Amino acid sequence: MSYLGTPYKSFKYNNTVDTITNQTIGGVKTFTNSPVIPDATASNEPLSKGQLLSAIEQLQENGFFPWQSTKAVGYDIGATVSYNGVDYINTIAGNTATPDSAGSGWNKGWSSSRDTLVASLRANVNISGGGVITWDSNGYFNSTSRFIVIANGRGAFFSTNGYFSISIPTSGTILGVGGASNVTATSAGIPISNWQALYYILPIGSGNVSIASNFRIASYTSDVVIPDNWVLVASRNGDNNTLSIAGGKYTLHQGGSVDTTKYSSAFVPNADLVGELPTDFTSRKATNGYQKLPSGLIIQWGIVPNSIGMDDPYTINYPIAFPNAALLGVAQMISTAVVIDNNSAAWSPVSNSQCSIIKDNNMDTAWIAIGY
Repeated sequence: MSYLGTPYKSFKYNNTVDTITNQTIGGVKTFTNSPVIPDATASNEPLSKGQLLSAIEQLQENGFFPWQSTKAVGYDIGATVSYNGVDYINTIAGNTATPDSAGSGWNKGWSSSRDTLVASLRANVNISGGGVITWDSNGYFNSTSRFIVIANGRGAFFSTNGYFSISIPTSGTILGVGGASNVTATSAGIPISNWQALYYILPIGSGNVSIASNFRIASYTSDVVIPDNWVLVASRNGDNNTLSIAGGKYTLHQGGSVDTTKYSSAFVPNADLVGELPTDFTSRKATNGYQKLPSGLIIQWGIVPNSIGMDDPYTINYPIAFPNAALLGVAQMISTAVVIDNNSAAWSPVSNSQCSIIKDNNMDTAWIAIGY
């Protein structure tokens, strides 16, 4: 069969759109109605109106475009996408993983939960504990007790137990970010080099158990995004070689330590400088009493009653013994008279627990001794 001299089959396949085979169509084609197309699944396919509207709605609702599985080269560091109604921030280059709970390199973004964002940021200030914190001469940071973020929110948006424990690991690999190399935790703690920071990733939506693999060492030599749920545990200043700990509550020089059960930043901004000072302020407020001072000095006092005879040394037991030595003492008889004859008294040391008082009048005699 032919059509004006042209075989019908040839005319049909050369001048019509076939619904089965592949064809290349040239020229401008004008449709009186919009064609119905399926949703695109490949990067070279057009998006349907439904897909476009969905992307626009997600941008309006979540502030970010939806994640695309067809992005062959992956996402750059810092890219933020929306996935299943939650926004995620990418932390590794060329990331093609799905941004869900198991997706490597994706962290929930700030708008995924305002409550999570606020609680995570507050955690950088509301971190305490640590027991005895040390930063040894080799640069290893450690603590005898766990740090804790508590009373900072409870629920699926933060900690399901109401707090997070942060325990410094003593083994395993601590991953480096921002140009930092991986480091190894040992019984001495975690090594922190100049201008590096130690972070802990809060396991949002879980319990309080500390997770060793959630620690990170960060540097500044490569691009990196520090997510909001990373709590700053310690950072090292390369100018003065100090380590700032727990949001700046404590500052240690290398080789220093601080007992956080005895000192707080309110009183000890440079904890290692006074870390070895005594902390005993105990006293006995009585006629025969004592006062301990933070320098280690001890002041003791008492009264020898008038019933004690004169001219003979009288041995007194101190309220407490001086741990090292009695340095000096004085004695003076007590009188209401302005001038009185024969009113001298003397103090002399006997031992760390005793002194001797001699007086030349049957009057009450006060004494004071200072030692350490």
